[in-house]
Amino acid sequence: MLKKGDAVVHPTHGAGVVQDTQTRQVNDGERQYHRIELVSGRGTLFLPADQVQEAGLLPVPGDIQPIMSVLLDQPQELSADYQVRKPRLAEKVHSGDVTLVAEALRDLAWRGRESKLSDGDAQLKAEAQDLLTGVLALQLDLDVDEATRHLNQTVSHAIKSRLVEAEVA
Repeated sequence: MLKKGDAVVHPTHGAGVVQDTQTRQVNDGERQYHRIELVSGRGTLFLPADQVQEAGLLPVPGDIQPIMSVLLDQPQELSADYQVRKPRLAEKVHSGDVTLVAEALRDLAWRGRESKLSDGDAQLKAEAQDLLTGVLALQLDLDVDEATRHLNQTVSHAIKSRLVEAEVA
């Protein structure tokens, strides 16, 4: 059972903090809900307490290093075929696993520097950025704007490093 103050990641809605657990009247009786304030500023998520696992809710990792390592690691080449690329990226982005989300963001950022991203790719990249921004905001105790800048600087630095490595090789 979650408790007040727990930092969590919802695979679709992003990072947030549990504010409390409330009992609400529903058609078939009473039901407990966790009220989660989303870091993105997009409101509040009411998640049935008995559906935490089914929803894919995960704790926000306490260590930022694995995310940074993935973002700074060598990008993977994405398929040129959108029908192949999209489901693989969507699975990572919607997994809620921050390292998989970071992989998707890294690879999409790399692809975006080579050519214009498709609308679908751009949407997945935005979702990955939003989720990771929320996680970084909670991990580093930053506001969303500062976390966004930090994430963008890290991704930009990674791309520049890869370009320099490619020139040297």
